[in-house]
Amino acid sequence: MNNPYESPKSVVVDENQQLDPNVNKKTKIPKVIGIILLVLSGFGIIGMLMSLGMWLSGNAELMNPQGHSIPYLIATLVMGFISSLWPIYFSIQLIKYRDRGRKHYNYFMIYLVISLPLTHLYRYFFEPQSFQAFAGSQLIISLTTLLISLLIYGFIWYLLNKEKTKKALS
Repeated sequence: MNNPYESPKSVVVDENQQLDPNVNKKTKIPKVIGIILLVLSGFGIIGMLMSLGMWLSGNAELMNPQGHSIPYLIATLVMGFISSLWPIYFSIQLIKYRDRGRKHYNYFMIYLVISLPLTHLYRYFFEPQSFQAFAGSQLIISLTTLLISLLIYGFIWYLLNKEKTKKALS
């Protein structure tokens, strides 16, 4: 049967049957996460544009009921735009199954883990009047939201860095 002059025999496979069921099956985790993050980032952009519009129209007191300083408000807007625009980039990369999207998400996690607690520390040390007005149940809600958001982003980080997911990305 190893005759070099014999034509090769092809294996006919029915279109409903595959030789190996795991061939060409990519995990859908990056695409689903990319779509969810893209939608949430869109809401973030809309929120930041509304805040910027209120501020520029002279209704800054609506945006600033607790009496934050102007540099704090500017930093909040800048960080809000970064936190909304950057995920749009890596969401599109994840939807296209590019490993670049996973890597940028990892960098984004580092940014979040540093920036979110620093925001609270800044308010505590540099704006004590604002922080005291914020104390009590609002502080507990804010810190709980911070913790929950870090846990959710951490779970997404875990899903994107699983070996099966890494192999599906190019």
